[in-house]
Amino acid sequence: MLLPLMRRFILKGVMGVTTPWGVYIDAEVDWESNRGRRLIRHELEHVAQFKRYGTLRFMYLYAREYLRNRRVGMRHQQAYYNISYETAARQAARELSV
Repeated sequence: MLLPLMRRFILKGVMGVTTPWGVYIDAEVDWESNRGRRLIRHELEHVAQFKRYGTLRFMYLYAREYLRNRRVGMRHQQAYYNISYETAARQAARELSV
């Protein structure tokens, strides 16, 4: 339920999301593929971020960066892509050797 809502209202093509309550991965993702493992690693980086900063602080910092990006003129997807926590999660996924 969460992923379809995110795809519709937040970001098209989202295959995974991390919340304070869990990690949600699209059922169509092949967990054994390189792409699937990288997605899982990406989401686990967000789990570490929640743990490192605490739930409320992390959510605040994440939203603050997104809003700052929008204020300087970035469109939605670009603002999301340029959040430092997303950059760190993408980097962690790239570093995964499968």
